[in-house]
Amino acid sequence: MRESVFLVTKMDCPTEERLIRNRLQPIKGIDNLKFNLMGRELTVIHTLDDDREILTALESLSLGAPRKSA
Repeated sequence: MRESVFLVTKMDCPTEERLIRNRLQPIKGIDNLKFNLMGRELTVIHTLDDDREILTALESLSLGAPRKSA
């Protein structure tokens, strides 16, 4: 299980949370999504080999979501 954290700069309410959930939940290998709306952070718990599919899905929403540095 891996944990990837993204800074979603344009996420600040449940509307964006719902958009992200609807886009990411169908992806095979994503097990859980954790949202911190105040901190604009999204944590994705997954078994994917890398973050490319997640990043592509987030970019398609135009919410600004670079991977957060460790």
